[in-house]
Amino acid sequence: MTPHVELGVGILLGAIVVLFIVWATRVQQTRMTYTSADSAETLKVAKRILEEIDMFCLILDETGNPVYANHAAREYDGSTDLDRLLRQPRIQSTVFRVLATGEPYMRDPKRPDAPDAVSLRIAPLDDYHVVVFAADQGEAQRVHALRRDFIANMSHELKTPIAAIGLLSEAIGEASDDPAMVKNFAEKLGAESRRLGELSRDVIRLSEAQASLSKEARERIDLRELVVEQVEQHTELASGHGVSIVLEDNTRKPQETVIFGRRSAIGVAVANLITNAIAYSPEGGEVRVVIGDHDGAFAVSVSDDGPGIDPEFQSRIFERFFRVDEGRSRKLGGSGLGLSIVRNTMRAHGGDVTVRSVPGEGATFELSFPLALSATMRKKKKTQKNRVDRARQAGQATHVKESDA
Repeated sequence: MTPHVELGVGILLGAIVVLFIVWATRVQQTRMTYTSADSAETLKVAKRILEEIDMFCLILDETGNPVYANHAAREYDGSTDLDRLLRQPRIQSTVFRVLATGEPYMRDPKRPDAPDAVSLRIAPLDDYHVVVFAADQGEAQRVHALRRDFIANMSHELKTPIAAIGLLSEAIGEASDDPAMVKNFAEKLGAESRRLGELSRDVIRLSEAQASLSKEARERIDLRELVVEQVEQHTELASGHGVSIVLEDNTRKPQETVIFGRRSAIGVAVANLITNAIAYSPEGGEVRVVIGDHDGAFAVSVSDDGPGIDPEFQSRIFERFFRVDEGRSRKLGGSGLGLSIVRNTMRAHGGDVTVRSVPGEGATFELSFPLALSATMRKKKKTQKNRVDRARQAGQATHVKESDA
């Protein structure tokens, strides 16, 4: 091949390479332009969808930085395990891996009671973005643990009376020729039956106390009147135990001790405290019920002369089936749910229950209810609002006159 021919071939190959490079560049630019536009449209649609989801959602770009957070993520306060998890370097590397491979990532707590309670999903949105879905399962795990413990405790509580009823039934059959024994066994059978009935009744009451209080279920309740009724109804029970009940009424505005709620539930809560105080007071003791209104609240305190409660147990006595003295509690009767019913009822009505006790000096339980606005208070607030509205209107009128001038 002559030098001229070689030169011509070289020029031709060079031109072909240049043309190929130019063509490839244009193709790449065209693809990139299309991908960017497509990505923008994808982001737009994704944001609309994620904004309607009540779960923590983020969109991250290829550098791992957030470009969008839905309403749940914007409202998140960063106070749980989720915040610590999202700050871990391995989560950033996981984002890059999902972008590179296109394979989604899923992570759940290893077990129901795991200390790390975050469920996490990372999925590719397009070539440049991933979506992060996260949920703190801590509350769900707490509910699961409560349900598990309740079932275990309930099974234990049911086992004893059911077994006793079975044994007593057999004993009655075997002692059919001994009327005295039959009578004795029948009395014990009745006691176990009542115990079983009390337990089932209190389980239903606890379920009602834990349920949300709908607007339709609320009725007008005069708290002072309700407490007075409960004291009167328990006078005979106290007398049978050799205990006296004293009611101290410190109510300043009896006509305004009103809340809206479930009257029967609050009646049960007050009755549970009075019954417990009677049961734990010694013969000749005194149960003191003090009521009064102050600072927009109504308080009911029930005190006894019983053995008191050790400080280490005072934070646990409102737990379901918890008993400070198992043997004595069973002897006195009750399901072990009474104080739990009281606490859940109070919280459902926006109030609370507290306990003060010194071992050997009895215990005092106090219920605190936020009162509904009285007619006087409503009138006062309405008057204040009218004054503010008139002042605002006067200010606007002055502003208009100045503008016209």
